[in-house]
Amino acid sequence: MDDGSSDGTEELLKDIKTKHDNFVYFKQDNKGMFPAWNTGVALACGQIIVFTDSDCFAPDNFLESIVKHFENYPDMAACTWSTIPVFRNKLFAPLSKYYKSVHERGDGNDRVFSGLNPFMVFSSDSTAIRKDIFLSIGGFSSDQKFMRSGGGVGADSALGLKLLAAGYTIRSTDKIHIYHYQRNAIKKLIIRHYAFGWIAAANFKTYFEGYSVISLPFDKHICRSNTPFTFFLRFDTFKILSTIIILLLFSHEIGAILLVLYFIGSCRTMKMLGGSFVGCLSYKLYRYLISASSFFGYVSGSIQNGVIYL
Repeated sequence: MDDGSSDGTEELLKDIKTKHDNFVYFKQDNKGMFPAWNTGVALACGQIIVFTDSDCFAPDNFLESIVKHFENYPDMAACTWSTIPVFRNKLFAPLSKYYKSVHERGDGNDRVFSGLNPFMVFSSDSTAIRKDIFLSIGGFSSDQKFMRSGGGVGADSALGLKLLAAGYTIRSTDKIHIYHYQRNAIKKLIIRHYAFGWIAAANFKTYFEGYSVISLPFDKHICRSNTPFTFFLRFDTFKILSTIIILLLFSHEIGAILLVLYFIGSCRTMKMLGGSFVGCLSYKLYRYLISASSFFGYVSGSIQNGVIYL
């Protein structure tokens, strides 16, 4: 599905079409990524729709693994899989190997989501869904709030929440994976994660009105429904390290102790990076950068959508 390209894509794909009978090409005026995908799904002949992004590449047997997963779980409406980041920026290049090793050390168990869950991840780079179900719930939303940061973000995560709200089941598996090149320019990385933060607040307001959620380190969560206010608080790298820095300014002893404990906790990361201190520092900087960018997106999204999402 070509969404109004003007960079030679049309000529390239038409040439491919002449060489492969099973290749189908359609073009429309530019309407944005998610409306284009809605059109593409409607035109598709297959029963399972697989989404990924232009800056991703898949390993061998990728599509075959997805089909088998749907065959093994016929009650599954959609599935998501692991995304392994690949960094071309020299500052973060050591992290490519780290995230690959994290994936390889996964426990191999699927996570099953069969009810509204604020921690479910449903992303356009790593999602497959049954076509009939996609069409039955109206596909991706065309709400203009999702058209942020260039091509748009957030309608994919909203689709996942819409599936759960409609009573469908989503499975998340690390038995399938894809590689995703990260933005090379730090400025673009910041803008992207700011947009992710903004839309997370907007989606939380839409689907979790009256929920109170606290996300703690080590994958621990406190979640309550039917509360008098809508509230989400996540303890991430930015908040934890910023709190330690503030404590260092006002209480040197406590701040210093917490800072030492924080870096002791980094030893495991350093080990997975082959004992590289530079690699560990790169990881901490990356996590702090994207956490900070998301945080300011959370604040902006909270203000504009009338919710507390931090």
